[in-house]
Amino acid sequence: MSSYGISGPIASLRLKHWRRGLEDVDYLTLAAAIDEAAVSALVDKVVPSVLWEQQCHDPVNDCSYTYAPASWSDDPEDWEAARAQLAHIIDGE
Repeated sequence: MSSYGISGPIASLRLKHWRRGLEDVDYLTLAAAIDEAAVSALVDKVVPSVLWEQQCHDPVNDCSYTYAPASWSDDPEDWEAARAQLAHIIDGE
């Protein structure tokens, strides 16, 4: 067992992403309780394909990859804008 001589936890990117995911679920849950249709439309816009993203070009041999880009944005500003929209639904502004 190794030690870095630090008395306390060390931040990790993995934990940061888990925490962010949990916060996003809370935002979605709270906002959906207020305006389910608006939240559903926002989710459909931000993440249009989710589990149906994979485009299999060789179903007989291998469907573990895709040639197509993801349908959702990789721009953090788009995700922050969607989160802000959820916050506005929650706070009524």
